[in-house]
Amino acid sequence: MKTLRFILLLTVLTGALQAARTFPNDLTKYIQLNTTPVTTAPMTFSAWVKFSSTVTGQILFMVAESTVNAHALWLGTTTNALEAGEWDGGPVARAQSGTISTGVWYHAGGVFTSLSSRAVFLDGVKTTNTTTIGSVHTPGKVVVGRWDGAGSALQGDLAEIAIWNVALTDAEMSTLATGVSALRVRPSALVLYIPLWDSVFDYKASRAITTNTTTTTVSGPRRYR
Repeated sequence: MKTLRFILLLTVLTGALQAARTFPNDLTKYIQLNTTPVTTAPMTFSAWVKFSSTVTGQILFMVAESTVNAHALWLGTTTNALEAGEWDGGPVARAQSGTISTGVWYHAGGVFTSLSSRAVFLDGVKTTNTTTIGSVHTPGKVVVGRWDGAGSALQGDLAEIAIWNVALTDAEMSTLATGVSALRVRPSALVLYIPLWDSVFDYKASRAITTNTTTTTVSGPRRYR
């Protein structure tokens, strides 16, 4: 396994791999990790995404409670915009970006600093929200490609899912948006890394993800520097 991870890291640093996964707006096509490496703010989400449709309510990925369709933090879309959102069972707190389009690779990021501070990053451009919510109770899983339980299925290509257990700085988020690998940005705080290459694997924790009903591997964004 150490050899595999060394080869992975060497390939990432030399810029040889470009791949993603297609999510076809189908609630049966998703990925789920039945544990989560982070349960409370601060935390940071990052991914690359190319939308086939920019309709409201698509989920890239989320940290959710163990109970189905319960409280969560997510990176997704609202009407033709990217959002970083939190829900505690009451009001929804959403940081929303500028306009997104179809057929374009974007770097998407969400920084959750506290229960009253969150930001969404679209290609490094930051938009904040300071709505105060209660705590998201006992998160227990990571869900990719749909809202946990049902709804909000992603329609597009997704790559480079990463979570940190800190609030990355604006400069670090801008670095990710230039194409630098998540492995090279605050690696000591990186707690989940699922690049969505041929296998669905968390390379940070060296674990396969068995709940995996996604479809084909496709060409991904230019990244890994």
